[in-house]
Amino acid sequence: AYLKTQASVRLYQRHQELAEPKSQAIKRPHQEWELDAQGTIPVPGLGGVSLLTIEDVFSHVKVACLACQHKTHANTSDHQLVLRRAFLEFGLPEQISLDHDSVFYDNRCGSPFPTLLHLWLIALGVQVRFIHQPPPAEHAKIERAHQTMTRQAVAGQTFQVVGDLQELLDNRRHF
Repeated sequence: AYLKTQASVRLYQRHQELAEPKSQAIKRPHQEWELDAQGTIPVPGLGGVSLLTIEDVFSHVKVACLACQHKTHANTSDHQLVLRRAFLEFGLPEQISLDHDSVFYDNRCGSPFPTLLHLWLIALGVQVRFIHQPPPAEHAKIERAHQTMTRQAVAGQTFQVVGDLQELLDNRRHF
């Protein structure tokens, strides 16, 4: 209060949302991909595994799925790896929709700056769109894809190395 009376208080910038593309109807493949990390699931022989999944919104193609072992929270490197795998197979999408996970969105401060992953996507020419409603209101397709991949490739299986799980995920996704 004293500093305010002395005019010695610096005004802080108001919170501003990050720039993102306007919402539009999805009319073609690779116009928008949904990317999300599934929470850690127990896998016999491997322990906790988190699946990073990418799905094309228009065609429902499972673009990529990456198994991350011993992680409760996939980091920037994990997300870049799954995206690189998807880019090699399908090329670049026009945009990617993301939730407000801290790897995509600096949710710890009042005026967020883009994260390194966000800047990396922009540098590649891929637009980034954040969901505005919690799943399943938005990102319903990717949430369902988590269930599909878990039930079809992980449930009831035992793996000795994460590479075996990744091979099964890739085979199931291609099937």
